[in-house]
Formats: sequence, structure tokens, C-alpha cells
Amino acid sequence: MVRSMYSGVAGMRTHQTRMDVIGNNISNVNTYGFKSSRATFRDVYYQATKNASAASGTKGGINPSMVGYGAQIASIDVLQTQSTLTNTGNPLDVAIMGDGFLQVQDADGNIFYTKAGMLDIDSMGNLVDLNGNFVLGVSGNPIGKDAGSNRIQLSIPAVNPAPPSFTDTINDIQYTISGSNNTEDGNVVFNFVTASDLPLGQKMEAILTSSGVTIRVNPTETFATMSAFVTEMNAAITRANGGAEHPAGTFSIDMAPSTKFVNLTGEEIVGSNFGIKPGTITLPTTGFITGMKLDSVGDAFNASADTTNFSIKRNAPTADAAESFELTVTVGSATYTATVLASDLKAARKVLLTNAANPEDQSDSITLSLPSYGTILDSLVDMTDTMVYDEQTFGGKEYLLPSGYKVGDTGPKIDASGNLTAKPKGTFDGTTLTAAGGAATPSAPSNDLGLGSKAMLLDGGTVGGPQTVKDLTGISIGADGVIVATHAVHGQLELGRIDLATFENMEGLEQSGNTYFTVSKNSGAATVVKAGTHGTGGLKSNSLEQSNVDLSQEFSDMITTQRGFQANSRLITVSDTMLEELINLKR
Repeated sequence: MVRSMYSGVAGMRTHQTRMDVIGNNISNVNTYGFKSSRATFRDVYYQATKNASAASGTKGGINPSMVGYGAQIASIDVLQTQSTLTNTGNPLDVAIMGDGFLQVQDADGNIFYTKAGMLDIDSMGNLVDLNGNFVLGVSGNPIGKDAGSNRIQLSIPAVNPAPPSFTDTINDIQYTISGSNNTEDGNVVFNFVTASDLPLGQKMEAILTSSGVTIRVNPTETFATMSAFVTEMNAAITRANGGAEHPAGTFSIDMAPSTKFVNLTGEEIVGSNFGIKPGTITLPTTGFITGMKLDSVGDAFNASADTTNFSIKRNAPTADAAESFELTVTVGSATYTATVLASDLKAARKVLLTNAANPEDQSDSITLSLPSYGTILDSLVDMTDTMVYDEQTFGGKEYLLPSGYKVGDTGPKIDASGNLTAKPKGTFDGTTLTAAGGAATPSAPSNDLGLGSKAMLLDGGTVGGPQTVKDLTGISIGADGVIVATHAVHGQLELGRIDLATFENMEGLEQSGNTYFTVSKNSGAATVVKAGTHGTGGLKSNSLEQSNVDLSQEFSDMITTQRGFQANSRLITVSDTMLEELINLKR
């Protein structure tokens, strides 16, 4: 009787312990990095009521008869199985995708091992976990460094003071714009534009914002040197800043080579036409309109050289250029040209097509307009009341001639190059071809510097000094444990590496709370390796490993444990009843 009662007591104790393990598992079902445990039973010992005997030639063998004394806990095992990962969005959260443990060290120098990767950076730049313990690995650039167990401290190199600057090449000229003060306030965008609304004598004005400086340049004003331009620019910036110097100090513009800057206008400094600037031909307002004869054309230009040519030639549209008309005057070795593009000026089109056979069919091919650098169209429009032009073809080329004249008539001639020519009389001074109200200037290479061709971002300006984690714009942890951060001046930096610990028998580690494990005599010593090597898993940032508790298994175990406990309690009750009956034998 006594044995059965003690067996019941032992069974209740073991089932109670198992329920304690189940309770701890369920309690930590949402604990990141938690590893569940299981309790296993074994019997205690036995008392023999009859010993075994061996078989003989006359009698068979007899098995032993033994009565047990209940159950006890055989082991409480930690299940180091991988659990699922959850995304947290925090770049300093890490999960280990496989074997291996993070190393952390407390204030007393004790080292613990954990799967819970909720990390942070303290005010001293140390990488710590949520318990304030130091995460271990390698500090600084990890290239060429073996895996380690040192505190990881994020150290950012100091920044030397520097002024803001911009350097770029525009049309084979290198420009450098910089401020004189070491400050972030000079990291602004410079824009140069022309401003025709500025009054005569005002060379420029500045518009300032927290992020930009716009310089509005008078296109008609002339600047002798770049130094003179910069002086006016800084004066305009000071005026726009209420009489105070810009926080970046005074700005400078250096150009190399600088030989191209000689007495340039604001239009040329800001402009970005880097090719040839066409010349201009201004047609006269008298003689050419009323005479209706080719001689009037010659008289209007009033030049004397016999080699003077005047032509209007049509350039058909191509894949690279729109339809245009080219007007040329040649005197000796000097050629004066202007190109007139086709457009939609309806008033001029009507007059120019008056005598055309099919005006509607030809409307897009011979309409004239004039770019801003010349006055030809204005003259043609002024002449529309009395002057009409026809298209004529000679030698496969099209020409625009005064109405009523044909190629080969007295007056108009076609030279060997296919140009319409005339031989006017008069004088020419070598620079300007003059007539009764008409003039021409030659084509010439552009002097444009192109400062208005792009926005110019000045950057790199800083007061400098020591740098801390707050000066970083982003921190991430790679699969290999390398900690990478972005700095405005230094760019991308590698600041350390998280290394992992692995064990011969990780199930032999002892649990010490806070999801920490410690080395035991049966776990083996820790071997520190780089993440993803020697059988360890890589790190996954922005993630945490969830608890590996299986609730369905725990609830099933809970039911069987409850029933086992209940059955053992019944064993004690029944044994008590039997004892009571024994006592009641004597009354």
C-alpha cells in the first residue's frame, strides 16, 4: 500500500514539473529568440519480490518479480530548432538564418549567447542589445580582420573644414564656383539667367533662398573680365541679403582656360550657343520696295565691288534640319549670311503665295520667319503691300524671286554655284554693307560661355570636426554581419562586423534568462566565426526570429499531463481507501 502511494506522489511531482515546463513555453510564445523546452520522464528504482532463477534440466527458469516506486524527471531539453522570421522594418534588428548565436557582454565581463537580435546604438556609439549589454564582434573596417569577441563601437572619421564648391566642364572650359567660408549654408544651387527687364546700367540682381542663388544678368551689359563679373555678382548677392554677406562668404568663379573672356555681354556669358552665330542682313525700306526691278535690289545695297553677290536660296528639310531659306551677300572675301526658317506666319504667307499656282499645296514650303538675331522677315512683312515673291527652279534648286522676274531675264543671273546674283554699284567699308536703310554683319564663332546651360550645385561645405552616429544618414547590417553606414562627406563606411558563436553541442547550453544562454560543461567552448561561415547562418536585417513554441503541441501535452496528474492523484485516493479498509478489519 505504501509503495503505491509513494508512486502516486512521485507521478504527481513529475507531471507537475512537466506542466511547469509547458507553462513556461506557453508564457514565452511571443518572446523573440525564445527556445522551447520539453520534459521527459523515467522510472525511479525497483524492489524485487522474487529473484530470477536459471533453467535446469528438470525445471524451467523463473523471471524476476519487481515492484517500482514511481517516476521522476529524466531530462528537460532545450529545442534549438529554427523558428520563423518576422519583418520589423528596423534596420538594427537582425535574425540568424540558421545555426549560431549573437555574443553579448555585460558590465562584469560575462559573455552570453542569444538568438534575440533587437539591437541599438548607445550615446557612446556602442552596439548594444535591449538589455544594455555590448554586442561583440569587430570594430572599424573589418577587411582582413579575423572573427572576434570585442565590443563593437561605431567610430566615424572626423571631417576637415571645407568651403562649398562646384566644378564642371562646359564647352571645353572648366568652371569652379566656390564660397569662402567653411559652412553647410553654402551648399546651394547656382542658376544664371538673363533678365531683359533690368534697367539700363544695372548689370545684375540676385534672388536668394535657403537652397539656391539665382543670378539675373542684364544681357546688354558688358563685362571686361570674369573678375569684373564676379565682383558685380557678389555685390548683387550682398544687396539681396539686406546688405550682409552671404553665410558662405564671397563666391568666386574660376575658368580654365580664361582667354575666352574678353569684353563679353551678359547674353554671351549666360548663353549656351556654342556653334556659329549667323550674321544679319537688314533689307532697306526704299528702292527695293517700289522699283520692282532687279536694278533696285542692287541700288539698295549700294556696293561697288563687281564680285558682290546677293542670293536667296531654299534649303529643303532634312532629318537633321528644318526647311529654311539662306540669304547671302558676298563682297570680295567677306561673306554675310543669315538663315531664315520656315514657320506659320499667315500674314506673310498670303502675300508670298499670291502668284503661286497651288497656294494651299505649297503653304508649308515657302512661308518665311526670322530668328531673333535678324530683321529680314520684318522687312518682308513691311513690303507685303507692294512686293510679291514667286518660287522658281533652276538647275534643280529653288529660288525666291520678286514677282514678274524669271531666271535668265535681264537683271537676275545664276552663277556656277546656283546662286542668284547681281552686280550693284557703290562702296563697301569692309565691315558693314550699307544702303538706303539696309545693312549686313558677317557670321562669326559664338562667344557664349554657357553659365546658364545647367544648374550648378555647390556641395561639400562643412564646418568639420568630430563626427558621431547622428551624422550618419543610414545604417544597415549585411548578411555577413558587416555594419554599413552612409555619411554626407565620407560616403559609404564600413564601421564594424557582428560575429557569431557556435558550439559542438548547442543543446548543452544553459538558459540564464533574458533569452540568454551560457556555456556548460557539456556544450563545449564557443567558437567565434564570421556570419555565414563554418555552418552558421547569415544575418537578415530588419527581421527577428520568433519563438519556436508550437502551441498545438503544447496544448496536446497539457491535456496528457493533466490526465497523468489526475490518474496519479486517484492512485493515492484508492490506496488511502484500501488502507482504511485494512484498519477497519478490527472493530
